[in-house]
Amino acid sequence: MPILDYHYVGENKDFNFPLHSCGLDEFTRQLDFLKNHYQIVSLAEYSELKRKNADVSQYVSLVFDDGSAVHYDNVFPELLARKIPASFFPVASVFEGKAPAPIKMHIVFSQIDNGKIAEDLEKFLHKEIPRAIRLNPKKRLNDDILTSNIKQILSELPELKKEKFVNSQFIKVVEDEKQFCEKFFMRPEQLREMIAAGMDIGSHSYDHAPLDSLSFEEQKSNIHRSKQIIESVINKKVYSFSCPFGNYHKDTADLLRDAGFKYVIAYNQAENHDFIASCLDYGIFFKQNKI
Repeated sequence: MPILDYHYVGENKDFNFPLHSCGLDEFTRQLDFLKNHYQIVSLAEYSELKRKNADVSQYVSLVFDDGSAVHYDNVFPELLARKIPASFFPVASVFEGKAPAPIKMHIVFSQIDNGKIAEDLEKFLHKEIPRAIRLNPKKRLNDDILTSNIKQILSELPELKKEKFVNSQFIKVVEDEKQFCEKFFMRPEQLREMIAAGMDIGSHSYDHAPLDSLSFEEQKSNIHRSKQIIESVINKKVYSFSCPFGNYHKDTADLLRDAGFKYVIAYNQAENHDFIASCLDYGIFFKQNKI
């Protein structure tokens, strides 16, 4: 059973950032295909099917990461019209006016030439960035070599150092981070409306940091903090979690269980994992199936 993961869908009406997204027409076409060929279920229903060892070959579940406002403006109405359930995973820090570093860099790359970003990063780190060879040939293959290498270097920096550089770039594009969060991400009242309509709201961590880069205590703090913030925002218990970047550490499953999570997803995980289910980028699914 595929669990299909989306991020941006259509355009954000408040911003003119050309982010890589699934076009709205394409998204509705995909929904109609899934509706006609699969039984679309929630993560809770998927978990129950899995527990019963049921045949799930004709089932699919939909998840949406990051909590962008386009999920409310563009996705939610289309799901409602088709009576399709889905899970949405906002990043908790946005409710404190702090945008996650990866999303800040998405915005930066959409507005600033990657050559200029590379020059600034070279000055910041006092070292050159390769422009002809990928530092990591297994990841970010949809990016050009320089963009991929910038992202790879940033992903390996200590969190405080990475935050300092990311903020130095983001401020060139967005002056008021709190105001940006209020417009770029879904608001509390929108999340509560979606819950009332049958959608599931989970956690995508506190700040989108890759869990496998954090210590045990850092993971624990991040996971619990995210759950507390989102529960206070939606006035409801949170039971689902989406691992940032699809990565996690050997201790993560136990920490998530201890925090009270019941449904957890990550990219391309072993199908026999007893707690963490495998999700797949929607684009890969439709490409593999030639749809």
